[in-house]
Amino acid sequence: MSHPITLESLLEDLHGVEVEIQEYEKKYKLHSSYFLPLYEAGVFEEVHDFGDWAALLNMHSKRMELFKQFLPEAVAHLPTNGVAKTAVAA
Repeated sequence: MSHPITLESLLEDLHGVEVEIQEYEKKYKLHSSYFLPLYEAGVFEEVHDFGDWAALLNMHSKRMELFKQFLPEAVAHLPTNGVAKTAVAA
């Protein structure tokens, strides 16, 4: 049985993925924004870590897209000037 996705569970998942991504960046001394295009272009030898790293980056991207659906909920409790809440709802 699958549990419904909540803002809290999505943020927890995103943070966990970000920690794993940072571990690869530290290990290989390369920021992910440079790694992924090079990986996708076939620049690197096929290493198991690289496939996992690329999968984490794709997962993070999909989670961030999903987060956009939760954005109104995420900012609803934050103090704003009213304009921001209107912009977020659009």
